[in-house]
Amino acid sequence: MTPPSSHGYGRFRLDSARGKPRKTVQTGRRSHQKSRTGCRTCKKDRLKCDETHPTCRRCSQRKRMCEYDGIHRYYSESSTACSPVVASQGGLSLEHSLMDGLINQSFTHSLSITNTTHLMHNLVGSVHTSLATPIGKFLFDHYILPHCAATPRLLHSLFALSARHLQHLQPRCLSHTTAHYFHASHAAELLNDELGRVASSPQNLGMIYATCIVLNMGCFASDDYHPSSSWVFQDTAEIDQSFTWFTLQSGLGYVSSMLKNQVHQTFWRLKAGSRGSSIGNLLTWATKDPSHTGSLEKIPDFLLDLCEITPDSSPENNPYYIPICLLSQMLPLKKPVAQEFDHLLIFGPLIPHSFRILLRDRDERALVLFLIWLRLLGRGDFWWVNTRVEAESRALMAFLRHSEDGEIRSVVDKIDF
Repeated sequence: MTPPSSHGYGRFRLDSARGKPRKTVQTGRRSHQKSRTGCRTCKKDRLKCDETHPTCRRCSQRKRMCEYDGIHRYYSESSTACSPVVASQGGLSLEHSLMDGLINQSFTHSLSITNTTHLMHNLVGSVHTSLATPIGKFLFDHYILPHCAATPRLLHSLFALSARHLQHLQPRCLSHTTAHYFHASHAAELLNDELGRVASSPQNLGMIYATCIVLNMGCFASDDYHPSSSWVFQDTAEIDQSFTWFTLQSGLGYVSSMLKNQVHQTFWRLKAGSRGSSIGNLLTWATKDPSHTGSLEKIPDFLLDLCEITPDSSPENNPYYIPICLLSQMLPLKKPVAQEFDHLLIFGPLIPHSFRILLRDRDERALVLFLIWLRLLGRGDFWWVNTRVEAESRALMAFLRHSEDGEIRSVVDKIDF
């Protein structure tokens, strides 16, 4: 205890009592609003994130993969074998656009989406089971997969294909469907931005072409076995979206026309020189007169008569001419091996726009040629082809057999599949 002061009027104070608090001057840095919900990439690089969804501006400018926290892992109750997924907070608005549009679908409720770690683990398997030729697998293993992380549009397209493959294996796990739409949307958006530029380097065109191939495979895949869902039975206003799985291939033809003069400066030169490969035929035929792509002697007379093909016919005066020429190279194929199956894939990218219009308008002669191509394609055995081909073929057969044109019905019966 402190004694009184010498003046006689002191105050007693316990030694343990607190003294008068002193004022402290803060010399630290200025306070700032911390980002608690920024993306993982910005957090890892210790950068401030503007928290823009689904991709923040900083990652977009730096062309980095953008992923957000605030999510938790769980297993879907719909399937005990379902892969690990993450639940996304809030709604997602997904816009799919490539050329005439990839997929248009909006989600206004909370969704679950398969995480990218699981998609990455499935990536190599999905690619190898999707490609037909050994040279194609070699290119993806040695040129595409090692560089996909530096090419966001390609990375998103590969994630989309991986998700679509998982969806095929586990159809009850809806998070795979969401992941496919989500990553395909990003890939298509980035691809459209790249195609809108004036010029691209040969190396860049090579990656653009790879992105188009992967997007086409994922979009072609289907697990709907019901012919009634086919585009041919849809209302006119809904055909564009229902038929996207095929019309998207026009983009592949467009990019091949850009790449054809520079293919020898890219890694695709290895496949362009591979005998029987689809890209070899696609890039070669893109530089040729389409009227010389095949011999009409291989086409049955009843098909030539149906499409009014004569010695004077040409691509300019007959919209069926180029499809007939393409089929003339495919009809001799029996049970196609890998290279021959790859050869069948050139039909979609190379048919003219006028023939696509006829298909959209459900012109019956165009549908007959389209049906023949689908049945030829169905002779292969690939997960992303089989279900689509079977359902669409059955739908076209049913549609054409109810034709009012007796010649159409007769031709359909004559076709030996």
